[in-house]
This record gives sequence, C-alpha cells and structure tokens, in this order.
Amino acid sequence: MSTMHFMPTLQEYLLKNSSIYTIRKYRYSEDSEAIFIPGVGGCHRELVKEGVVKDDLVPYYSSSGFGTVEDWWNMVTKINPSLPRLYLYYVRVVRRLK
Repeated sequence: MSTMHFMPTLQEYLLKNSSIYTIRKYRYSEDSEAIFIPGVGGCHRELVKEGVVKDDLVPYYSSSGFGTVEDWWNMVTKINPSLPRLYLYYVRVVRRLK
C-alpha cells in the first residue's frame, strides 16, 4: 500500500470532511488504489485529470481545503514553480486511525 502526505491544514480538512481533491506533480497508478495517509488512516485515491491547468480547478476547489481557486493555484505554483505536468486526484477516507 502506498503512502500519501498532506500539509497539516489539508490533513485536518480531510479528517473533517472525509474527502479532498489534491494536485500532485507525480502520476500514481492509473487505477484507483488503496493508500495510507499518516495521521488519517486508510484511504482510496482516484485520478481525476492529468495535465491540470488553473481553470480546471474551478469545479473542485470547494472540496480542496482552499478558500478560492486562486489560493489553491498559488500554493501549487509555490511548491512547484516550474509547473511540471500536474495531476488532480480525489482522495476519500475509508478507515480512520482515530
């Protein structure tokens, strides 16, 4: 089972809401898969879209842990200034640690 990590505020969002959309610069398995998130527990990860650009975030930002598309995109570009190919994933909690 692979592991995925989140910033503390996003981990809190995931714990509170049981799901989150997240952007990654890595492509994980194309199939949906079971993953472990430290501090959260067992989760399910599903690829939503690859080659993500800012406008693609509009339908998902309200479930991302960010207040606006701009806030989310600013964090993405801060972490990945060269903007590699980006991937949007949907993660939902299946079995909590707590």
